[in-house]
Amino acid sequence: IVLKRDDFVGIFGVPSGNRLHLITTRPASTKQQQETSSALTCGIILFPVKESDWIVARRFDPRAEEVGSTPLSELTTANLVKQFRKGQMHQRAVLYEGILSASDIEIWNTQTRFISEGLLTKRGLCHGDKVVPGCYEDDSNDSGQKDVDGKSLAYPPIPVLDDSSKLKRTSHAGTKRYLAELSPADRTALFVHEHPANVAFTNILTRYYDNNWKQLLGDIQLSYTMFLYIQCLASMEHWRDLVSMSSMVDYSTISNYRDFYNNLLAVLASQVMTMEQDFFEDIEHSGGNFFVPAIQRLCSKCSQTADRESLNALCRIMSTRIPGFEDMLNGQKQQNNNGSEDSRSQQVEILDTHDMDGDAVMGEESDNDSDGPIVVSTNEIEASIARSSQRPRILLAPVEYSKDERESYPILFAAKLEHEDILMACSRILDEKNDVSLVREAASYLERVEAKLK
Repeated sequence: IVLKRDDFVGIFGVPSGNRLHLITTRPASTKQQQETSSALTCGIILFPVKESDWIVARRFDPRAEEVGSTPLSELTTANLVKQFRKGQMHQRAVLYEGILSASDIEIWNTQTRFISEGLLTKRGLCHGDKVVPGCYEDDSNDSGQKDVDGKSLAYPPIPVLDDSSKLKRTSHAGTKRYLAELSPADRTALFVHEHPANVAFTNILTRYYDNNWKQLLGDIQLSYTMFLYIQCLASMEHWRDLVSMSSMVDYSTISNYRDFYNNLLAVLASQVMTMEQDFFEDIEHSGGNFFVPAIQRLCSKCSQTADRESLNALCRIMSTRIPGFEDMLNGQKQQNNNGSEDSRSQQVEILDTHDMDGDAVMGEESDNDSDGPIVVSTNEIEASIARSSQRPRILLAPVEYSKDERESYPILFAAKLEHEDILMACSRILDEKNDVSLVREAASYLERVEAKLK
């Protein structure tokens, strides 16, 4: 809903209940003003749970050309409430039910019904917060962030894994960050598992969502909502990774989390209805692509266990957006049936999420990516141990130094390590330069040795 009123003050009559409301503000209404304005689209989170939450007041900041994030003083807020109660500002305020129809409210509730107060807390948000678009945090560990007036959403890394015929490196940032956080034992267990996508899905659900599938669905809804309404890139990438990860699992995981996948189909159907047609044609977001193959995998794998009504609704909506979607889905089902016969003989592959032609679309594949994990076979490890055990050990005969030498350079001989001779010790000491007296004795000893050689 877009409101264009110069005398606009606020919205009143917002319905109660533990549900999310989002107010977005844009810098200008005309194209020329938008081109010259430096302000971003931002949002105000409303999740009222107690009586004091019903009044949210923010002042317009002319310097930033947007609504500020700092709440008004108690005195100013009290004066506004007093004027509202006297009816002095009703002409400048908008009734909630006057701008939203019953169907609009129903659609919004469907698209946000899994977003809970606990999930907002996990994302660092609370009632009345101003949210600004954020960029995806890659694995560079760069903690420096620009000061912004508002909160920028940050998400945990989500891996996108699949089973395939060989191990490949990945340039997908979420997968790399996720693998870097695992312990060596957990990383090895993931790689040698028959279905690594199942392990990753269960681990993400337990670690980030307290094994609560409703919170995972809420995060899919929250990230898509922030992407759709405030153009947040970080939210778009998080939503993309969650959908892709959920589509990579096999039938056993779908059967174990049947409630999650039944509701996921309904959530995706409601989200597809809000997508513009160019979303499916834009290669950066979908064409080429990640979303259509993910939907194909979900529809194919959920056909045996999911709720038929939700599945048919999603397929029907996708068919209106993608010509020939049903034919593509039938091909995906045939591919899954053929692949399940020899799945036990496959090794693990870490993917960037491939399209139907096998091209990487979540990130360009790099052969020089040194961050990728390497799995070494047991045969190579045993061969290396055997070579090491067969190699003859070279023992150096101990060198005897005269009493005069030890007395002339006491500090030098005291600093010599057990495996070093005196020349090795001198070389190390001159390289480290930790002690002035020790460096002098080492240099003096080397000069003496050089004089003897001459």
